Amino acid sequence: DKLKKFTIERIIPCIVDGTSFPRDIMLNVVRQASDPRGKEQWEINMLIGVACSLIRKCRADWNRNEHKEEWNMSLNTETKDRSYLFGRLLAWMEQAERSTYGPEDKTRLTNAQRLQPYYVQHPGKTAMNLWDKLQPYMNRLRQTKPNLYIRYFNGIQEIFNSLNEEAMLDPSSLNELYLLGYFSQTQ
Repeated sequence: DKLKKFTIERIIPCIVDGTSFPRDIMLNVVRQASDPRGKEQWEINMLIGVACSLIRKCRADWNRNEHKEEWNMSLNTETKDRSYLFGRLLAWMEQAERSTYGPEDKTRLTNAQRLQPYYVQHPGKTAMNLWDKLQPYMNRLRQTKPNLYIRYFNGIQEIFNSLNEEAMLDPSSLNELYLLGYFSQTQ
């Protein structure tokens, strides 16, 4: 209750006075949205939506006077931002695996979802691990839904090609923009 009250007290000036949204609150929501393990799908979707809204708000506040970048919720296929591209890649891999699931697997987390917290910390290494884990699903797609296989394969390869070797080997973790890329690609 104390934490909730304290958080509300910090957010009220943002609404009333138009002050900048507290970055630490946004990052906390991003962290929660980046770990879908143990959550139901509706809860995951809600967290991601809220986190993306907060990311946009914080980015807008940060860039208000500098008029640099503007992030919206539509898919940006032109950006070369490493985090955004890795987010898009995660979405492609998740959707490729999920497309092979039957109705009985509706609540099952994909490998991409289970490894998402590690993916954020070690994107290049985890992306290659996910690609290996995705192969049985891609083979199943190739046999049962060849058009869907081609679509997912081409989408994944396009992102891998956009990420140069330096970006893949970069040991730094992803910033919050990965979640915008993930959400936009999923939509």
